Amino acid sequence: MDSSHDTLNNAVALHGQGRLEEAIVLYQQVLASRPDDVTVTANLASAFVKTGRLDDGLRLYRELSSRGDNSPEFWFNFANALQRAGEYLEARQAFERALQIAPQFFPAALNLANLVRDLKETDEAVTLYRRAILMKPEHSKPRVNLARLLRKHKRFEETCEVLDAGLRYSPGSVDLLYERAAAGYEAGDSETAFAACQRILKQQPKHGNAHTLVGLVEYERGNVDQAVRWWSELARIEPNNSEPHINLGTLRQKERQLEQAVGHFREAVRRDPVDLGANLKLGLILSTTGHVSEAMQIGRRLTKQFADRPEGYSLLANGFHEQGLCEEARTTFNEALSKKADDTMLIGNALFSSLYSDTLTDEEILNVHQQLSLRLHELAVQHDQPVSVPARPREADTRIRVGYLSPDLLMHPVGYFIEPVLMHHDRSAFEVICYSDNGSADDLTARLRKLDLTWHDCSVWGDVRLEDQIRSDQLDLLIDLTGHTAKNRSMVLARKPASRLATYLGYPGKTERPANDWLIADHDVCPIEMPIDSQEKVVRLPSCFLCYQPQAGTPEVASPPFDKNGFVTFGSFNHLAKLTDSTVNLWSRVLHAVPSSRLVIKALPLADDETRRLTKSRFSKCGIDAERVDTLPPTVPLSAFLREYSRMDVGLDTVPYNGGTTTCDALWMGVPVVTLPGSRFCSRMGISVLRAVGLDECVARDADDFVRIAQELASDTVKLSKLRSTLRDQVARSSLGDAAGFTRGFEAVLQEIAR
Repeated sequence: MDSSHDTLNNAVALHGQGRLEEAIVLYQQVLASRPDDVTVTANLASAFVKTGRLDDGLRLYRELSSRGDNSPEFWFNFANALQRAGEYLEARQAFERALQIAPQFFPAALNLANLVRDLKETDEAVTLYRRAILMKPEHSKPRVNLARLLRKHKRFEETCEVLDAGLRYSPGSVDLLYERAAAGYEAGDSETAFAACQRILKQQPKHGNAHTLVGLVEYERGNVDQAVRWWSELARIEPNNSEPHINLGTLRQKERQLEQAVGHFREAVRRDPVDLGANLKLGLILSTTGHVSEAMQIGRRLTKQFADRPEGYSLLANGFHEQGLCEEARTTFNEALSKKADDTMLIGNALFSSLYSDTLTDEEILNVHQQLSLRLHELAVQHDQPVSVPARPREADTRIRVGYLSPDLLMHPVGYFIEPVLMHHDRSAFEVICYSDNGSADDLTARLRKLDLTWHDCSVWGDVRLEDQIRSDQLDLLIDLTGHTAKNRSMVLARKPASRLATYLGYPGKTERPANDWLIADHDVCPIEMPIDSQEKVVRLPSCFLCYQPQAGTPEVASPPFDKNGFVTFGSFNHLAKLTDSTVNLWSRVLHAVPSSRLVIKALPLADDETRRLTKSRFSKCGIDAERVDTLPPTVPLSAFLREYSRMDVGLDTVPYNGGTTTCDALWMGVPVVTLPGSRFCSRMGISVLRAVGLDECVARDADDFVRIAQELASDTVKLSKLRSTLRDQVARSSLGDAAGFTRGFEAVLQEIAR
């Protein structure tokens, strides 16, 4: 017997045992005496590929392919090697060659479908998966992969049909059951999801994904303790799994138990240091609780570890935003978006950050909004063109059914300003429905829920369920209070679930969403003589677009700080993101004009040492001694925060993004605010508020005038004292403080839109 035969048998045995390097040596010995042996060459090629020697393996496969027709198994193995090497087009051709030789060769059909899916040719991949299913209807893998693909594109009805057919062949398939549960949950059918997970857990009590999903369903049902139990159990049985702590942290974050949330996110990162989701959650909550530098460190680390992913860039951009470095934030948000152009959150960040820019022109900001809002619209309707909602037929005496959608119906500027409207709505003329998209709740939320209105907590609803609910409510008008800010429902709004859509309050300008009909504004923030080329119409309120209602526990007005200090203190409690270079330069001019004065700035990111140092250095570069600038961390609760206005004599507005809530608060606490209007909504909020309370004298014509007004106020302490004692009453008697009157004007606007 030929000795090479024994050598080959040994090589094949070693190959099967995974001892590939030893097998390769023996295959090469056999080929030395039998160089034309196709089987040995193919086996050697396979061993090369499995050990990572792709070039050697592919060289042999190509030699064999040039010898003429081969078996389907050869082309299948060749295709897998090509795919592993990144030669996707050639791999696809090799899979197709295998199927030409053997049309019912199931492994090639399945792998070809997977390859085409990875190439993002979705429709072709769906067709190929369906072909693989026909070959082996009882096989779960092509059904699972097809279901995941369809679910990713929100084609839930098709997903469920594929899985239900598979479950008729394999009723106990855990893979099929889990995909059915996930599809049901995402489609809004949580009961089916729960039932499928229960079937899984009877077979596999430690199935991690089932634990996660059952916890989500229990949380959606309001059974928070049960959700915690499921996720805590998962954390115990899978000590390296970060997901349960991500879920627990998210839950505690919604409950505003921020320290516990940070602890869970830190534990998630400890368990899996390269988990993008865990790092992103930790970075975001650190950033929003004032730990900006640590959040940015995480972002920088992720940009190195995952250079092709957006998460690190997004965290880094958010940090720049918190520090007031708006141009760095904007460009880095755009860098994140370039990594994942269809990410709706990143699109929203890119849009919102553009409003802070002091270098972009109005036309450039408009173009950004039109382009990216169109992208959002296309993403929302690409697979399922929504059916338009006709206007609801109404008799003359029928109430207008108006819905308000927001994640901020709590102690948040949106909550503060919308509360008086919801309180004073004429229930004989309006039926009010609120869609609260935040799992958190506080005293303000509780007050709103006690009003005569319908309340939907949609914080755990998917887009499909929310859209279905809004459509079923048959609104005459849906008012979005979010725009492109955090937690917006752009995918729902793009599908226009109500016959008329309007934006109000939460976004200072037009969203440029193709589905949006109206922006509710006023004559100062959107003057008629300053039109914007847009399909979005503007309807203007008779007075300021805001209605200010002081909160319970508001402290009394303190005496002017210059009385005890002997110098005037300028200040701002605006979000630090508004501290643009233009703002720093403008305020520095004021400080130069009043040499004895000081500046006080209070903002959440100033709890961070590095951010305080950076902020002071920006003024130093403008020639202002850093010791003249007080940088203060936030103060809670709101009553303590408002008491801090006792530090400030004159408020300075930010440019180009003015203050809104903070300007109202300052006036209520007796502090006049100087503003410099620009040419777009966000840069004209100051003029709207100040005119409403009769402080036209604090509205500057240009930067020189801004400095003049601030300087004159600082030099007239008698006038400052008078303003200190009279401004609160002035606000209360103005249209800004007239909740009932404002609401009547607001309702007139809604009636105009509804008509």
